[in-house]
Amino acid sequence: MLKSIQSLLIIVLTQIMAISIFALFVIFLNLNLFNQSNFWVSFILHNILIMFTYGLITILINKYFKNGVKLNNKSTILGLLLAIVYLIIFYLSNDDFNFFQYFLLIHFPIGSFFRTIPYTMFDLLIKISVVLSIVSAMLGVYIGQNISKILDKKKKSLSSLSKK
Repeated sequence: MLKSIQSLLIIVLTQIMAISIFALFVIFLNLNLFNQSNFWVSFILHNILIMFTYGLITILINKYFKNGVKLNNKSTILGLLLAIVYLIIFYLSNDDFNFFQYFLLIHFPIGSFFRTIPYTMFDLLIKISVVLSIVSAMLGVYIGQNISKILDKKKKSLSSLSKK
């Protein structure tokens, strides 16, 4: 139970850091990958950026919190949290875009991409494709967790060699 609560708190911290990083991307770098002629290519590039960012944040958090490497279910918790929030807001925003904007604020890494898209283009297919951003965030945390485990094993093996 304690590990689940620790994982949940680390995932909340990861989400807050991801929102902050993408806010900095939008404010200072004016990140705008939206291409009117090829929406899906720009959407895929943005999801790769989301994966990379979540992976990097996971690695940095695991370096700061020593037992963060031992918490294995962080990507699942992130996916469940974002999926539950997405499904609730998707249901509430049946015909109104105003409720769906709340999800784009909660999961701002994809919200930063959709901030430049005209509201007339935001149809059911686009709303459903946002699920891919949840999967890419989960994949980024999963990859970051595995890289942290590899780095932790290397550090332990190097420290055990120096003790001999």
